[in-house]
Amino acid sequence: CVPPQFALAPTIVHSNDWRALRDLDFGSKDTVLVVGGGLSAAQAALRAAKRGAGRVVLCSRRKLCTRTYDLELDWMNRRSTGKGSARRRLYEFKGAPLEERRAFVAKARGGATVPQYYLDLLKTAEDRGAIAHFVDEVCDVQEV
Repeated sequence: CVPPQFALAPTIVHSNDWRALRDLDFGSKDTVLVVGGGLSAAQAALRAAKRGAGRVVLCSRRKLCTRTYDLELDWMNRRSTGKGSARRRLYEFKGAPLEERRAFVAKARGGATVPQYYLDLLKTAEDRGAIAHFVDEVCDVQEV
């Protein structure tokens, strides 16, 4: 669903369409809205700023966070046999019906993360005014 103030935007692209994102060029009067809080959103916002957008707005439900891995490290040690070990979790996952596996993975991941390198790039872009980041806010089009 696109907020009414952005409904007239000539181009709407999902971050999984990397070819379209790669080929977009922006003018100094263009405003780009990026919705999301993970790596793809960070990359899309940075790309729009780099490609000349006059204003880039990144909106996320929560503060951007970083972790080295999207899963806890104990998920990756297949030789572990302790309670809550990777072997046990893998067994539970494979035994779950397909429709439950997505929720299983979402719970294990705990939400989207952005590598520290990209958080640093976003911070630099924010500091120089190239990107505005709104967290869990509804803003008036005049603010954007």
